[in-house]
Amino acid sequence: MSTAQPLPAAAMQVAPAEAHSATARHIRGSSLLLVGKLLAQVMEFGAQVLLVRALSKADYGAFSYALSFALLCKGIAMFGLPDTLSRFIPLYREHRQHDRLLGALVLAFATVIGLGLLIAAGLNVGINVFDLKPTDDPAALSLLAIMAFLIPIEALDGLLTNLFAALASPRVIFFRQSVLGPGLRLALVVALTALQADVLFLTIGYLLISLLGVALYGMMFARTLRGQDWLAGLRLRALRYPAREIYGFAIPLLASVLVWLVIESSDALLLGYFHNTEAVASFRAVLPMARLNQGVILTFALLYTPLAARLYARRDHSGLADLYWQTALWMTVLSLPIFLLTFCFAGTMTVQVYGPRYADSVPIMALLSLGYFFHTVLGFNGLTLKVYGRLRFTVAVDVAATVVNVIVNLALIPPYGVLGAAVGSASTLIVHNLLKQYGLWRYTGISLFRRQYALVYGMAALVALALLGLQIAILPESLPLALALGAAGSLVVLAVSWRALAVGQMFPELGRWPLVRSARRVFTRVG
Repeated sequence: MSTAQPLPAAAMQVAPAEAHSATARHIRGSSLLLVGKLLAQVMEFGAQVLLVRALSKADYGAFSYALSFALLCKGIAMFGLPDTLSRFIPLYREHRQHDRLLGALVLAFATVIGLGLLIAAGLNVGINVFDLKPTDDPAALSLLAIMAFLIPIEALDGLLTNLFAALASPRVIFFRQSVLGPGLRLALVVALTALQADVLFLTIGYLLISLLGVALYGMMFARTLRGQDWLAGLRLRALRYPAREIYGFAIPLLASVLVWLVIESSDALLLGYFHNTEAVASFRAVLPMARLNQGVILTFALLYTPLAARLYARRDHSGLADLYWQTALWMTVLSLPIFLLTFCFAGTMTVQVYGPRYADSVPIMALLSLGYFFHTVLGFNGLTLKVYGRLRFTVAVDVAATVVNVIVNLALIPPYGVLGAAVGSASTLIVHNLLKQYGLWRYTGISLFRRQYALVYGMAALVALALLGLQIAILPESLPLALALGAAGSLVVLAVSWRALAVGQMFPELGRWPLVRSARRVFTRVG
């Protein structure tokens, strides 16, 4: 497999200050996206809670089943191209290979749209012509036939997000992913509740909102592309289409895509097959809250890969290692409040947010939260391995994780239902990330762990165990108490990690705020 050639050695000398500046830019840009992600998660979480309470358990299960199937197929339609372009576009720009860059964009759009439409058509033909029945629930099958058209729309949306991360300002991603999309979906659920409409109204509305969002996203991308200086003198006849390079990298990435598709979608499909849509509802209802632990890592990932690829192209391995561990530390501290609430206080959060009828989902919430937080704590080991071109190892690990997850689910879901699905997902997440961390150390030289961060990670684990023990032993199930203790525990970890985070260097303008100056003095003494 060919890759873009590195720059000449003379261009490789990157001063430590410049490497630190790159890390700071990543933290700052990702922090903007994180603010947007938090805003989006608040709106999406509110919409999901309203939805769970407005629909019957069977209707919510049918909708979740259809959506899970569509998102599974969406990942296949994306064909690993978003992550592929996140690696190659910075390399093409660094080497000024603009003809290959634009050719790669053409290939990516044609592939994603074509595959998405083909899968959507195939699903409808299978359901309506050949009587395909992945579940016996007729309502879920009817919704799936409609949701199939969401596949090319969502696949194109995912591709555009990664392209904006590589080519444009994070502000565009902020508007589309954090304001427009979540706001429209929240408005849809409010309308559903006000009109007392049914699940068919929800499904069609969800499809139309996604179509509107990707249309606006596409227009913003076209305007951004026209504003690129390098595009001015480029002619279509001069384009070069690096199909072998792009597809040669993308095809192995499908294994990585399949890992997340299997973990996040196969549970609902197998529960729908072996049990019923109410079992799907018990699992899928708490999944969004547990996945809040991924909010930080998904946000930081958008800018991480392009920056890591540029550092790799310059052979700045020490700068890349610093970027990796500093990013991992920030993501751990920022994700901790969500983990404390969804793991230590899983019972309180589940019952008081979703209602007593979802009490059987409490252990599901705790297990999924643990798996997702563990994935966040270890940082971008998989993405870094891909930047280094270590696809053979990552593919082997991803395929093994996929196979193990399917085997565990097939063994546990029929007898144990939703609990078996949660055990399978959480164990796969943990083992999968441990294997990738080993590969990161072996193939890139990045350390398995940085000793100077041991106090931060140790304190985070101690706070989590202490709060879990208190909740089990003596604390009542009180949402205000859980929020207060979660915030207090997070502040303790923040104080310990203040020096390691280098907050003052990442955000020097915060020093002008009196409250931040006071906190800095206290946290510096503690840390």
